[in-house]
Amino acid sequence: SLYLDSNFGSMNSFVAEFPLSTGAASAPESISETAEKASDNEITDQAIEKSTEEVSFLVVEDNEYLRDLIATELSKTYRVLTASNGKEAVGLLENNNVELVISDIMMPEMDGCELCNLIKSSVEYSHISVILLTAAVGIDSQMRSLKSGADCYLEKPFNMDVLMTAVENIQINRKIRSKQFTASPLAKVECIVTGNTEQDLMDRLHNIVIEHIGDTEMTTTELAELMKLPRKVLIQKLKVNTGLSINEYVRICRLKKAAELLSENKYMIKEVAYYVGYTSSYFAKHFTAQFGVSPSEFQQQYSGQNTENN
Repeated sequence: SLYLDSNFGSMNSFVAEFPLSTGAASAPESISETAEKASDNEITDQAIEKSTEEVSFLVVEDNEYLRDLIATELSKTYRVLTASNGKEAVGLLENNNVELVISDIMMPEMDGCELCNLIKSSVEYSHISVILLTAAVGIDSQMRSLKSGADCYLEKPFNMDVLMTAVENIQINRKIRSKQFTASPLAKVECIVTGNTEQDLMDRLHNIVIEHIGDTEMTTTELAELMKLPRKVLIQKLKVNTGLSINEYVRICRLKKAAELLSENKYMIKEVAYYVGYTSSYFAKHFTAQFGVSPSEFQQQYSGQNTENN
């Protein structure tokens, strides 16, 4: 194909593109969805992603009355599971897609702080938010709750509206962080998550994606193997942390890397597009759709800033 690249305001740039082989298609938009054919015994990405929509909230409380009261209120909006102690809760975590845990602290067999520590230090569960409830009053109780990695801490007796507001705030803040990451060209992956375990995992995922940025044929299975995670866990974590599928996340990482290179003002737009695995025509379209500004406009903005700084 031959076309005029309109990204250059001061020059006429004509681009000729040739397929690598006869009948070759344009570069895929992200991790190839067609490269990976699911066998009869293999769960497809679409099936896993559908299962991530069936998220649950887990209420862990040894007081049956309070446990049922909280579960009844939450069940008006969410799918709710219940457990009478931390040990029972762990069994439910293993077999369900849990997004948030509301747990009492003082319980037999495994208390709430032990459960929270297990969740926040486990690669499989560290994306789960935790609200701890306790009848114990004082600095020691608060410190123990915070050191366990809890996202929120409430003292008993608490108002149910306060608990529901805490739940809503956790959900809202997660969406705000995700939107900041996806809409801002230079926003780093650090803005998405909280907690050392989850931060380390997202950093590792980002680095692997960047290392293989030009490999448009990489499958989700290959990416999960490089992460040393089950594919289902990786898909669930990304969905909770970012609201994105693996393909969507990789595409945004490629566009963000492109934005980083464009901001340096050292490369032509088509060079940047090629580096991140795009053809010029698809790159401009996707960059503009994601960030609300064309590659040339974005580069011009940073060209002006660099000139001022110099």
